[in-house]
Amino acid sequence: MLHPAGFAPVRPIEVPLLVAAEGPKGMAVARELGNGLLTVRPQGGFPWVAQVVLGTVLEQGEDPGSERVLAAAGHGAAVFYHLMYDGGRGWGDLDALLEGTVWRRRAEQLPQRTRHLAVHAGHLITMNELDQGVLSGAPLAALGVALEASAWQARLAESERAGVTEIVYQPAGPDIERELTTFAKMAGL
Repeated sequence: MLHPAGFAPVRPIEVPLLVAAEGPKGMAVARELGNGLLTVRPQGGFPWVAQVVLGTVLEQGEDPGSERVLAAAGHGAAVFYHLMYDGGRGWGDLDALLEGTVWRRRAEQLPQRTRHLAVHAGHLITMNELDQGVLSGAPLAALGVALEASAWQARLAESERAGVTEIVYQPAGPDIERELTTFAKMAGL
């Protein structure tokens, strides 16, 4: 668009860029071309580090395997299983996760031609058919996606100590307003 003077910023417009990177090559690109880092793991080394956080804040005494929690945080646990199954570097061994061996067996029973699509169905939105019935409250709690407020606060403080400068929170489930409000309250916002 060709704006007349005063209707848009003067060109060229400088837009800061966060680079979503993992591993040494990605980090090198982030240092060379970006203004900061977008990550899922707490780490520093950049002036601007935004960490993506998935999950839900449990009410005091709430069961991490409840229907509400599975809907709000199941996708956050499931993505670890998906990444580890696909051999994501540095993510760890799928079979070491709670029910990881069961999840793998279920995945490997699917036709190889369509398996990748089935593994990633509902990616970062909901648990898919492979995840349902395998992922319960125990894996959600163990992976840190279903925590009470005090545990979330400790986790965020640890991220800050590691060099994270901001959190990018992705709520999910049927009550997004509840997720956003509860997370913001827990974070002191």
